[in-house]
Amino acid sequence: FNQVVTDAFIHVDKVVAETCEDNAQWNVFMVGLVAEALMQLYDYNGDVNVPIKLKALADKLRARYWIAASNTWVYNHQQALTPANGALDLNLLIVPFYCFVAEQENDQQYITWGDEAFGAGAVGAIFSTGKQFNQNYLRSFDYVACRENWNLTCAPGGGTPTPTPVVTPPPACTPGYGEQDSNSGLGGT
Repeated sequence: FNQVVTDAFIHVDKVVAETCEDNAQWNVFMVGLVAEALMQLYDYNGDVNVPIKLKALADKLRARYWIAASNTWVYNHQQALTPANGALDLNLLIVPFYCFVAEQENDQQYITWGDEAFGAGAVGAIFSTGKQFNQNYLRSFDYVACRENWNLTCAPGGGTPTPTPVVTPPPACTPGYGEQDSNSGLGGT
């Protein structure tokens, strides 16, 4: 257990310091998964290092790997910051730890950044495979729950709610699971 925690902290430190080996490939969404594990560690034992590490990580991801033109992070840390290299379908794996940092720091900026990423990820998500579907829904509800808690307890002005992002879903193109497919008579995909 202790070695896994140490390894997670080392990984975060390397990302923040940009000291990962040049040939070591890592993807930004993987950092979101490490952040999830560290938040669970914090819930488990209150490790005081977790909020410090995750704040530094949130700041680095936003400053170094964020593609403002498409409101997403670059897929692989070695790619250029162009919309073509973004991965909207992975935003929702990353965004929950921005709310965690906002709560720990009582800082609205992380909510603003999280809302940008959440809104773009929710609208631009790809659901063509089970893997992508799971990536989008694995942590997205955690962000929504954390965000609602922020509105109730942490928002500036003594709990005055800040607007929750409004997401307009794209138009449906295929029947959803369990819906009737008029061409085949079978359930949808």
